[in-house]
Amino acid sequence: MLLKLEGVMSPDDVAACRALIDCGDWVDGNETSGHQSRLAKNNLQLRSGSAEERQAGEMVAAALGRTPRFVAAALPLKVFPPCSTATAAGRRSAPMSTMRSGRSRAQNSAFAATCPAPCS
Repeated sequence: MLLKLEGVMSPDDVAACRALIDCGDWVDGNETSGHQSRLAKNNLQLRSGSAEERQAGEMVAAALGRTPRFVAAALPLKVFPPCSTATAAGRRSAPMSTMRSGRSRAQNSAFAATCPAPCS
């Protein structure tokens, strides 16, 4: 079952999170994929363990924790921060951020970027 969750974060919170991840270090998504995933995965993602990944993930996880509909629907044992990913020109996969909670998976594309812009 998929549920549409609206208003999880304010527009200002989304903009702050987006600015944070846009300045992050984007790397080949295959850095974290398994053998079979490498055949299909063709995206960029924030470097695993980076400050931007950690901070953005904490922002999203906290917002979801304050969303009663998410908590009631997912009944999460633990919510892991998302992995922000992006698809650049010429890449095949769709942009998304992934949330892992307990045994279920929900996808959140609020922080996906079609082409991460360099920060000055």
